[in-house]
Amino acid sequence: HPPPPDMRERFSAYHDALVEAGLGPRPEDYFPSSNNVEDGGEESATAFLQQSERPTAVVVATDLNALGFMRTVIAAGLNVPRDVAVIGYDDIEAGAFSTPPLASVNQRFDTIGALAARLLLAQIRGEAPSADTHAPPSHVVPRASCGCRSLDDRAPGPAGSMGDDAREVLRGRLESAMVTAANGACIRQSVATAVAAIFEVTEHLLHTAHEHTPERLVEALTPLAALVTRPEVLQVVDTAVNLYLQTVADHLPDEARTARAALAQVGAQASSVLWHMQTVSYLDRVDGLEAALIEEHEIGRALLRHGTADPRRLGWLAGSHVRTAVLALWRGDELVIEGVRDADGILGDLTGTVTTPEAFPPLTVVRSTDPSAREVVFVIAVRANNRDWGMLAVVDTINETSGREPFSHWAALLCAAFEQEALAATLRTSEERYGLLARAMNEGLWEWDGASGRFTLSERCVALLGIDPAVADPGEAWTARVHPDDTENIRAQFGRVARGELSLVEVEHRYRRAPDAEYRWMLARAMPVHHDGRAAPMLLGSITDIDDRKQLEETLRHNALYDAATGLPNRRMFLAELTRSVERWVVERTPFAVVFLDLDRFKVVNDSLGHQAGDLLLQEVAERLLGALRAHDTAARFGGDEFAVLLDDIGPDDVPTVVQRIQDALARPVEIDGHALWVTASMGVASSAIDYTSAEDVLRDADTAMYHAKSQEPGTLSFFDTAMHDDAVRHVHLQAAVQAALDLGQFVVHYQPIVDLVAGRVDRFEALVRWQHPERGLIGPDEFLPLMQETALIVRLGRWIIGEVCRQIAAWSAVHDGVVNVSVNVSDREFWHLGLVHHVLACLAANDLSADNLTLEITEGVIMRRPEIARHIMDEMHAAGLRLHIDDFGAGHSSLQTLHHYPVEALKIDRAFISGVTEGVQSLELVRAIIAMADALGLEVIAEGIETTDQLAVLRALGCGSGQGFLFDRAVTGDRAAVLLGGSFATDLDLTPDNLVVNSLWAPTSTSAGERQR
Repeated sequence: HPPPPDMRERFSAYHDALVEAGLGPRPEDYFPSSNNVEDGGEESATAFLQQSERPTAVVVATDLNALGFMRTVIAAGLNVPRDVAVIGYDDIEAGAFSTPPLASVNQRFDTIGALAARLLLAQIRGEAPSADTHAPPSHVVPRASCGCRSLDDRAPGPAGSMGDDAREVLRGRLESAMVTAANGACIRQSVATAVAAIFEVTEHLLHTAHEHTPERLVEALTPLAALVTRPEVLQVVDTAVNLYLQTVADHLPDEARTARAALAQVGAQASSVLWHMQTVSYLDRVDGLEAALIEEHEIGRALLRHGTADPRRLGWLAGSHVRTAVLALWRGDELVIEGVRDADGILGDLTGTVTTPEAFPPLTVVRSTDPSAREVVFVIAVRANNRDWGMLAVVDTINETSGREPFSHWAALLCAAFEQEALAATLRTSEERYGLLARAMNEGLWEWDGASGRFTLSERCVALLGIDPAVADPGEAWTARVHPDDTENIRAQFGRVARGELSLVEVEHRYRRAPDAEYRWMLARAMPVHHDGRAAPMLLGSITDIDDRKQLEETLRHNALYDAATGLPNRRMFLAELTRSVERWVVERTPFAVVFLDLDRFKVVNDSLGHQAGDLLLQEVAERLLGALRAHDTAARFGGDEFAVLLDDIGPDDVPTVVQRIQDALARPVEIDGHALWVTASMGVASSAIDYTSAEDVLRDADTAMYHAKSQEPGTLSFFDTAMHDDAVRHVHLQAAVQAALDLGQFVVHYQPIVDLVAGRVDRFEALVRWQHPERGLIGPDEFLPLMQETALIVRLGRWIIGEVCRQIAAWSAVHDGVVNVSVNVSDREFWHLGLVHHVLACLAANDLSADNLTLEITEGVIMRRPEIARHIMDEMHAAGLRLHIDDFGAGHSSLQTLHHYPVEALKIDRAFISGVTEGVQSLELVRAIIAMADALGLEVIAEGIETTDQLAVLRALGCGSGQGFLFDRAVTGDRAAVLLGGSFATDLDLTPDNLVVNSLWAPTSTSAGERQR
């Protein structure tokens, strides 16, 4: 595995030292390990032993690796250090007691932690530690494994060195060992006191020749033993004291054998005292570890035991040595203190306090520590599995004698408790939801054990199936009530699951709870359950009553294929039947025909009598269609007022007979809510006489024929031919061309003068649109307006015309005195479109025009569609100052009495009446009546389509004030209209009552129907 950074640093330093010493490392002398503990060292030793030329010295990354290495090579017969010298890193206690004792580099983690703390404190004080890498001091601890001389092998000082020199050597050795062991703590005074006491005991022994008392030696060594916490340091202290005594003995005269013996006894007693104290210390540590293990066990039980108190409240710390602790957990984006352990009652009420990671733990917790007792606050992140739960703060003492730190383990246990709690809550919720879902889904559960053959049903399953719970074989009782046609299938499908062929099966079947009950649809599910070492299968499954769903599916299927209002097949089903007929025609040449019907004026019935009456009419039409057809024919409703009939296996000569029966059946009046309604239908027929291969093509052509019939005369019949198809294609192409013409600005406005029939003056016009086609030239409106009126294009065209007219009026007004007025026709769609008045006023304002510059012409038919709403719209127009004229008056169904309630200024008599004033009495009298009644109501009358002087004479005689037509001029361009504006036809016409002749005015004697169109 990749080594941690400190291991890599150690290897790099060792590598560099070898290079610096001229001992270039060889790759074959590198023995990797999979970890940093003893078994990793054993792996390296195994590789080492396989080398034919082995190194004579090994430096190992950690002491634990080194201990494993030594144990393996010694077991293989090698001698350490004679065959191979070993040195490790970290100077752990186990190394001091190994055989042989392990030489090591003293670079302990606690010294690194102390260095990090000193750097942090310096930064807090405002100092600026360098950004370089900081390393604590380290030194080699020589022991037997490396073959180097240890303190035991060092020669005593030079002969004759006594007195203060020996004492200073002892003091130096003790200070060196103990200052290192105490991590730099100031203990020099304790060392000096101990050295003085040892010197006093030695001097007393030499001068009195009496045996010293062990109590005095214990008293001298106790201060040192109390400061020694590690056995390797104790060994150094023991060695230093004995070397001192050996030095004193070596300087005694030869005859002082008794004194030498006494000094040797003192050394042995000193070693005994020191090691006895260390043994007591070890026993204390063992007791402490045992207590800690018990505490860990109890805390683990308290945190992980199900059903105990909330772990957030820290009640699990009640039996521990910890007296102060605080737990803060995340609630969304807030860190909230959830639990407090305050055995001494000094923290106050912190529960529920909102804090931040920077402000945690609270100052009261920090101030509760006792520095003299080496107490600090440990802060541990409560985090696991990529989830940050919060933070735990614990007050405890520093214990550098052990690498054990329980608080991270507590935090991990807390995370486990929280996760267990969340999992339990999720499980409870899941079980509750499953229970509710099972009840809501009307579902029962079952289990079948293939080994024992036992079939187990849940209570809900028993209730669904109606089986006696005490029956011997519930499974057989279940299948016995399955519909005979479904029994074999359900057995076969369950067998496939049991054999492992399927991982899940769902079988719909019919089932009845009792012999006299009706069958209901049920859904059975089954899946296998696999157990290790189990050969026989086991199935788990469910049973659900789906009868309501099946009924709904049947209803939906029926609704998907049949019309809800009439019960006839809909377009989808009709198309499927027609497809089969087309296929029979292609294969067997069985003829067919399709009749497409569209009811005439059905919208009038809906709007006047209501939708309920409309539905009753549709149902009556459906019944009459069925009554007129043969048994194997199909009638369908496509929606709205459209019907279709499929005549199957019928020759072309027989189609008119069936169609006539349909027309006769529909011709009879329909009685609905006391109203007698006469129904006609426009029909189009497409038959297999045209060699069809697609059902959609047949429907398309029948529809085309129907629209052809309706356009010629509603209530008639048309048979499809190729010419109709060509017209339909041209219609589509024309629609695309008109759309493009709008986008490219190919439409232009021409202006036909409206003449004062008394004075002959021209000061107003009617705006008429033309299409300036790039190839065909100027196209009249009769070719494109009907198409545009079918779509929203007419609204867009009308808006453009109003804007263009306002621009032209502004240009004329700049050079013409007086008010210029232009009439603009408003189409049906445009009138009812939102924003018409706003658009008109905006165009006027954009060209600095007033409302009296524009007149809006509206036909009777538009107004009579929705009279009340139309009056509201026209009132809004009139209030804005716009002039309103009724166009084509006389061609609609309104009356002067009705129009009297609308804010109009003039009536424009339809050209059909004007053309007849010189040809028959009826038209003449009708025009006379219109003019008389309009005059009585204060309305102006404008005659449209004046083409002859005779017509002009009659109109003047009847009192008609204004008119327009080819007699005066056709619709002209804006430039030509500017010439006519303000002019008079008085010089061109003799307008005296007895002499009406045309002198120079161009006036054709006849016009085509196309020229009369707007």
